[in-house]
Amino acid sequence: MEAMVAVRSKPMLVAMLGLSLAGALPAAPALASESAVDWLNRVAQSRRSSTDQAPWVTGKIVAVHPRGAKLTLAHEAIPAVDMPAMTMTFPVAYMALLDKVRTGDAVEVQAANQGGVVRIVNIRPSR
Repeated sequence: MEAMVAVRSKPMLVAMLGLSLAGALPAAPALASESAVDWLNRVAQSRRSSTDQAPWVTGKIVAVHPRGAKLTLAHEAIPAVDMPAMTMTFPVAYMALLDKVRTGDAVEVQAANQGGVVRIVNIRPSR
Protein backbone atom coordinates (compact mmCIF):
# COMPACT_ATOMS: atom_id res chain seq x y z
CA MET A 1 0.00 0.00 0.00
CA GLU A 2 1.33 3.42 -0.86
CA ALA A 3 1.31 6.28 1.61
CA MET A 4 0.04 9.61 0.34
CA VAL A 5 1.12 12.87 1.96
CA ALA A 6 -0.81 16.06 1.39
CA VAL A 7 1.39 19.14 1.34
CA ARG A 8 -0.68 22.24 2.00
CA SER A 9 1.93 24.95 1.57
CA LYS A 10 4.49 25.77 -1.07
CA PRO A 11 7.31 26.44 1.46
CA MET A 12 6.74 23.01 3.01
CA LEU A 13 6.90 21.39 -0.43
CA VAL A 14 10.16 23.21 -1.22
CA ALA A 15 11.64 22.17 2.14
CA MET A 16 10.69 18.53 1.61
CA LEU A 17 12.13 18.55 -1.91
CA GLY A 18 15.36 20.14 -0.65
CA LEU A 19 15.78 17.55 2.09
CA SER A 20 15.18 14.66 -0.29
CA LEU A 21 17.71 16.04 -2.79
CA ALA A 22 20.27 16.64 -0.05
CA GLY A 23 20.30 12.92 0.66
CA ALA A 24 21.33 12.24 -2.94
CA LEU A 25 24.27 14.67 -2.98
CA PRO A 26 26.91 12.39 -1.39
CA ALA A 27 26.34 9.86 -4.19
CA ALA A 28 26.52 12.44 -6.98
CA PRO A 29 30.33 12.40 -7.48
CA ALA A 30 30.36 8.62 -7.71
CA LEU A 31 27.53 8.64 -10.22
CA ALA A 32 29.18 11.32 -12.33
CA SER A 33 32.50 9.49 -12.47
CA GLU A 34 31.11 6.39 -14.19
CA SER A 35 29.95 6.46 -17.81
CA ALA A 36 26.92 4.50 -18.96
CA VAL A 37 29.18 2.12 -20.88
CA ASP A 38 31.34 1.50 -17.80
CA TRP A 39 28.23 0.88 -15.72
CA LEU A 40 26.84 -1.62 -18.26
CA ASN A 41 30.17 -3.44 -18.38
CA ARG A 42 30.30 -3.60 -14.57
CA VAL A 43 26.75 -4.98 -14.36
CA ALA A 44 27.45 -7.55 -17.09
CA GLN A 45 30.63 -8.64 -15.29
CA SER A 46 28.82 -9.06 -11.97
CA ARG A 47 26.13 -11.14 -13.69
CA ARG A 48 28.77 -13.34 -15.32
CA SER A 49 30.65 -13.83 -12.06
CA SER A 50 27.51 -14.75 -10.11
CA THR A 51 26.41 -17.33 -12.69
CA ASP A 52 29.89 -18.68 -13.50
CA GLN A 53 30.28 -19.90 -9.91
CA ALA A 54 26.77 -21.32 -9.54
CA PRO A 55 26.26 -24.96 -10.50
CA TRP A 56 23.26 -25.98 -12.58
CA VAL A 57 20.58 -27.63 -10.43
CA THR A 58 17.65 -29.71 -11.68
CA GLY A 59 14.05 -29.01 -10.80
CA LYS A 60 10.47 -28.87 -11.99
CA ILE A 61 8.39 -25.72 -12.49
CA VAL A 62 5.39 -25.86 -10.15
CA ALA A 63 4.03 -22.39 -11.02
CA VAL A 64 4.99 -19.26 -12.94
CA HIS A 65 4.07 -15.88 -11.42
CA PRO A 66 4.66 -13.19 -14.10
CA ARG A 67 3.14 -10.35 -12.06
CA GLY A 68 5.58 -10.90 -9.23
CA ALA A 69 8.51 -11.89 -11.48
CA LYS A 70 8.71 -15.19 -9.58
CA LEU A 71 8.49 -18.91 -10.16
CA THR A 72 7.77 -21.81 -7.85
CA LEU A 73 10.31 -24.57 -8.27
CA ALA A 74 10.61 -28.08 -6.82
CA HIS A 75 14.40 -28.38 -6.81
CA GLU A 76 17.29 -30.51 -5.62
CA ALA A 77 19.80 -29.03 -3.17
CA ILE A 78 21.34 -25.73 -4.30
CA PRO A 79 24.92 -25.72 -2.95
CA ALA A 80 25.70 -22.20 -4.24
CA VAL A 81 23.28 -20.75 -1.68
CA ASP A 82 23.46 -23.58 0.90
CA MET A 83 19.82 -24.61 0.38
CA PRO A 84 18.46 -28.15 0.78
CA ALA A 85 16.06 -29.75 -1.71
CA MET A 86 12.55 -28.30 -1.39
CA THR A 87 9.71 -26.59 -3.23
CA MET A 88 10.00 -22.81 -3.02
CA THR A 89 8.97 -19.64 -4.81
CA PHE A 90 11.95 -17.65 -6.10
CA PRO A 91 12.22 -14.22 -7.65
CA VAL A 92 13.93 -14.24 -11.03
CA ALA A 93 16.79 -11.88 -11.86
CA TYR A 94 15.31 -11.05 -15.27
CA MET A 95 11.68 -11.15 -16.44
CA ALA A 96 12.80 -12.74 -19.72
CA LEU A 97 13.61 -15.92 -17.79
CA LEU A 98 9.88 -16.48 -17.23
CA ASP A 99 9.28 -16.53 -21.00
CA LYS A 100 11.39 -19.69 -21.24
CA VAL A 101 9.26 -21.89 -18.95
CA ARG A 102 5.78 -23.24 -18.29
CA THR A 103 4.24 -25.06 -15.35
CA GLY A 104 5.36 -28.70 -15.39
CA ASP A 105 8.62 -28.11 -17.30
CA ALA A 106 11.70 -30.04 -16.17
CA VAL A 107 14.50 -27.46 -15.96
CA GLU A 108 18.01 -26.74 -14.79
CA VAL A 109 18.56 -23.46 -12.96
CA GLN A 110 21.37 -21.40 -11.50
CA ALA A 111 20.63 -19.50 -8.31
CA ALA A 112 22.64 -16.76 -6.67
CA ASN A 113 22.40 -14.63 -3.56
CA GLN A 114 21.93 -11.07 -4.83
CA GLY A 115 21.80 -8.52 -2.06
CA GLY A 116 20.59 -11.04 0.49
CA VAL A 117 17.87 -12.46 -1.80
CA VAL A 118 18.26 -15.85 -3.48
CA ARG A 119 17.24 -15.38 -7.12
CA ILE A 120 17.09 -17.60 -10.17
CA VAL A 121 19.71 -16.05 -12.45
CA ASN A 122 19.62 -18.54 -15.32
CA ILE A 123 17.31 -21.28 -16.55
CA ARG A 124 17.32 -23.87 -19.33
CA PRO A 125 15.38 -27.02 -20.27
CA SER A 126 16.58 -30.12 -18.44
CA ARG A 127 18.91 -32.32 -20.48
